[in-house]
Amino acid sequence: MEIFHKGVVRAVDNGGVEKFHESTSDRSLWVVAKGVTGYLRANDVVKDDVKTLEFNDLQAVIEKSLRKVLVCILLPPQMEGETREMLTREFAVFINQFW
Repeated sequence: MEIFHKGVVRAVDNGGVEKFHESTSDRSLWVVAKGVTGYLRANDVVKDDVKTLEFNDLQAVIEKSLRKVLVCILLPPQMEGETREMLTREFAVFINQFW
């Protein structure tokens, strides 16, 4: 099975209005994490803002002043749960490395 990973960064204000939405996809999880880190920087999210990047159901929420920044990883639905969890952990590790 050939897997394309996809990462999405979405920022919404307190009223729920979307202020930023970008995504990137690639066969390499490393490449996707690098792109997502760039999108986080574009939204003024720095490593000090996030002590640990924890994904819950493939999504992490970062509170930033008057908005929320959502980071999502999209994986094929037929992928097993254990593999999905492992890839999500690796995705967070890569993002932290790029910060």
